[in-house]
Amino acid sequence: MSWDAYVDSLKQRGMVGGAICGLDGSSFVASEGSQITLAELRSILNNYGKDTMHSTGVNLGGQRYMFLSTNDFSPFSLRCKKGPAGAHLVKSKTTMMVGIYDESKKAEEAAVAVESIVESLIKANY
Repeated sequence: MSWDAYVDSLKQRGMVGGAICGLDGSSFVASEGSQITLAELRSILNNYGKDTMHSTGVNLGGQRYMFLSTNDFSPFSLRCKKGPAGAHLVKSKTTMMVGIYDESKKAEEAAVAVESIVESLIKANY
């Protein structure tokens, strides 16, 4: 499955946008209209889960999200909020998946959507 297909599957699960990138920050695919940049993804990768994220937040598609929390264990999720919307980010062995949701989706539903895709990546050794 191509990276485009993984990003498309986020939209099929009700996310309004998303992206996937390699953990080395060298390549990425973002959903159409999301305006997520490789520079933003690299910044997240460099600071993933660090305490400084509480003060800097997370920038995606030119929007700043408040960093809420992260897990030190698999699936290494990172949760962010912007008003009633938010972002859920999850790492696999070689990738980071970003899902952006709006007020029509609960944070828990977004987590399930993104984490289920990353689980398939992990099973495929990515």
